[in-house]
Amino acid sequence: MLSKCMNPECLTRFLYLHEGRLFKLELRAPNRPGGRIYKTEHFWLCDKCACSLTVVFSQGVATTRPLQPGGAPAAPKAEEEKTVPARFRRAYAE
Repeated sequence: MLSKCMNPECLTRFLYLHEGRLFKLELRAPNRPGGRIYKTEHFWLCDKCACSLTVVFSQGVATTRPLQPGGAPAAPKAEEEKTVPARFRRAYAE
C-alpha cells in the first residue's frame, strides 16, 4: 500500500491520485519462458520530487533516479533489470 513519497528524503504522505506521479513497475524473470511478469509494484512520488526524480528497478530493488534536464530519465545502467515504461511517464506542468 502506498503511504508516502518514494524519495527516502521526503516525508510527504500519499493522499490523492491527482497529486504527484504514480509508477507501475513490472519485473520480468529472465529465466522464465516468455519472460512473464512475476512481480508488479506501485510507487508514488509527490509533485515536488516527481519534477526531479523517477522510479526504477535496479538489481531487483525499486529506487529513485534523478531526471536529466528536460524531464527524461538518466540513461539506465547495464545491470538494471527494468526502467519505467514510457507509457507510465507523464509530464506535469508547473
